[in-house]
This record gives sequence, C-alpha cells and structure tokens, in this order.
Amino acid sequence: TVSQFGIFAEKLTKDHVKMLTGFTFPKFNSINGESYFTILKLLNDKYSENLFGMPIIEDRAVIYKESRFDELLRIQQILLKYDNMVLNIRVGGTDFSSLYGLRRDVNTTIYDLKVVADCLKDILNFFTRHECQYVVSGPVWEYYSWGEESKEVKSLKKELQLDIQNGFHGKTVIHPSQIDVVNRAYIVKYEDYLDAVKILESRDTGVF
Repeated sequence: TVSQFGIFAEKLTKDHVKMLTGFTFPKFNSINGESYFTILKLLNDKYSENLFGMPIIEDRAVIYKESRFDELLRIQQILLKYDNMVLNIRVGGTDFSSLYGLRRDVNTTIYDLKVVADCLKDILNFFTRHECQYVVSGPVWEYYSWGEESKEVKSLKKELQLDIQNGFHGKTVIHPSQIDVVNRAYIVKYEDYLDAVKILESRDTGVF
C-alpha cells in the first residue's frame, strides 16, 4: 500500500537506494497513483537517484466497463506527469479474472476469456501509443513445466505469440522454467529485422 511504501522509504539510506532500480506499485489506480509517485519523487530528489515505479493495473475500476474509460484516462494523466519514472506497466490478468470467478486452464489463453481480453485491449489502447515512452508487459501465465514439449510450455508459447501480436512487450514469470521461453519469444526474427530496415530506409510514401 501507499502507507507501507512511505514507511519503507523513510528507512532507506543512500547505500540502499544505490542497489535498487525501482519499486512495484500493486493495485495501482487513480486514487493511490499520485501518492505512490510523490513518495518516489521525494526519494529521487533526496538521494539524486533515478528510481523507477512499475504500476500494476489490476483494479476493479478498470475491469468494470462502466468506470473503465474514466479510470484509464485518470491513470494516463498520472503516468504522463511522471513518465520519466516509468519504464514498464504491468497488467493483472489473474486479478481481473478472479473478479468474475474465472481461471483459464492450461489449454486456454487469457485472450479466450473475453471479459478480460476486452479490458486488456483498452489498456493497450491507452498506454502503447506513440507518445508513451514505456512498455506494457503481458499478464502472467500461471502454469509451468521444465518440459519443452509439455502442454504448459506449449500454451505459454501460444499466449506469448498473442501478447506480441497485440502489443505487449515482456511477461512476468512465476517460475525459472519460464524465463528462457519468454526471452526466446522476444528475439526479433531476422526476416522482421530486414523488413524494418527496408521500411525505415524507404523514401516511398506508398505501398512497396
């Protein structure tokens, strides 16, 4: 909570701060968001450091349709104000699902849960625009296995592919066996690299 963060921040020394990159802000919303970043800014000013905040958007005001747009707009304004302290935004797929009593099985991606996928789509719309200098990472995959051919890993790969196609960059892992799978998914394919180079070098304004 914000109060816990404030108490923790008061106990930090300069030596502590030098070992930190930043903090995770769970249940981030338009009510607590400004307070989280106010404390973070005070820390940065006090120690002349560049600590970052990672908001986790998982609040019921975002998943509920009637309040979603207003809430996302308010969060957007907070993050624009403190964008130099934000590298990444996380989304809470599990928290969103639980509000509706949903839990995807090992063969089901988060995009198959339509009420959650609808919310994720809107979050991406607000926070992956050209003017946003941070990225949004995909919701956690809850199943793990060391077996490359296991259904847990195959379904993780499937969800990662959908994450990338929809604009998510990165994914929170809950087990070491997921790290290599996620990292491999975000390696740029050589063909995609060549396409990007051609587009950037092109002087044409039309289709080529």
